[in-house]
Amino acid sequence: MSSVRLVSGVFSSARKRRLRLEAEASQAVLLATSRRTRKWGGSVPMHRVILRDREGAWAELVKRYFAEQPMFDDATFRRR
Repeated sequence: MSSVRLVSGVFSSARKRRLRLEAEASQAVLLATSRRTRKWGGSVPMHRVILRDREGAWAELVKRYFAEQPMFDDATFRRR
């Protein structure tokens, strides 16, 4: 605020307005770049994604343990 008072007597009103807008813009840039926490969740930068066949794994699980003719008997099922 004190710098605005010093400028007020020297420059024209258009120049004062432009200086004020530049100061506000630089403040906005500083606030935007200095934010350390995210506003909302989302993906992590440089996060590796591993594509998996989830449906195939589920079908294999059902085939091995829960089908009419399971791959393993009761004793093996309890041990696993």
